[in-house]
Amino acid sequence: MSYALDPPRKPPKRKRKNNPNRNRRLSPYSRLPALVNLDRRTKEAQLIKNTRAELLGHLGGSANVVQAALIEQAVQIKLRLAVMDRRFAETGTQTEHDSRTYLAWANSYSRMLAKLGIAAPKGHPTGLTEYLTKKAASEPHTASGASVVSEEPPTAAPVLARHGGR
Repeated sequence: MSYALDPPRKPPKRKRKNNPNRNRRLSPYSRLPALVNLDRRTKEAQLIKNTRAELLGHLGGSANVVQAALIEQAVQIKLRLAVMDRRFAETGTQTEHDSRTYLAWANSYSRMLAKLGIAAPKGHPTGLTEYLTKKAASEPHTASGASVVSEEPPTAAPVLARHGGR
């Protein structure tokens, strides 16, 4: 029984669950800590990992400080765009604010990609034929001076023959 003159009681402390963010759904407008602390098993975390790897691969596997910062920004914007795409697909609706935000992020993303460079860096092969040609040129020669690898790039015919022509 409490009386009016008793000091107010503090509410009991709530017990924390193991992971308080476990049931939260990621939104395009989520704050950065929610985007950074993703469970690595989620599709969003895989998208971050794959996008970062693709952009680094485009730059030849290494990036300077400015390029690394641009890559991180591009990865965050790509994640936000993907989450917004999913939301549009699930709800089938798009508010005017969402539309303007989506277009702004898409334009920012394309500008970041343009700053990173559209063409592959020089010295890196762009296609399979060019890669195989460069690899054949760098292969060691036999004792008679003949090249170990044939001059013609390989064709897909032997592989297709093994798989029934598919």
